Amino acid sequence: MEEFIPELNGNDILISYNHNILFSDSILSKIKIGYNIHAASPEFPGRDPHHWAIYAGAKKYGSVLHLIEKKVDSGGIIEAVFFDIKPTFGPIELLHKADIEAEKLIISLIEKILKNEVIEVNKELTWGKNKRSRKDFIEICRITSDVSQKEIRRRIKAFHVEGRKNLYTIIHGYKFYY
Repeated sequence: MEEFIPELNGNDILISYNHNILFSDSILSKIKIGYNIHAASPEFPGRDPHHWAIYAGAKKYGSVLHLIEKKVDSGGIIEAVFFDIKPTFGPIELLHKADIEAEKLIISLIEKILKNEVIEVNKELTWGKNKRSRKDFIEICRITSDVSQKEIRRRIKAFHVEGRKNLYTIIHGYKFYY
């Protein structure tokens, strides 16, 4: 990663937009401040938040602008935008709508930086308690024989994406994908 970032001098601002790159301590120590903008509500920190929002039956979702810290989705939240989740939304529709909202946040951030406006953490916005990992995603996508029909439907709505091998079961050591 560091080979793609120009020489930093301690006065630079790092803006990370809609990706999952983790910045090393050596990069973070060479910047003045770092901002991260991505499609995800603060309520769903970590990996695959659009899936977890559908799974949780969230009524609202959005995008967030926060300070970059060493740990994922732990920096102070500056701003978040929210929209209502339509009952017909699946994870991909949710992600696309949140991406549109993330664009608004990056435009707003750049305008504030260019105008030398003070950018502060909003103390009223906090991260949700359940930070999800890739391991959590893989575990919930495994369908076992004790999973109820209702729960299977819930997981299909939240985690199935056409063309992706998300949901699966293992029978006699063989992995089968939905």
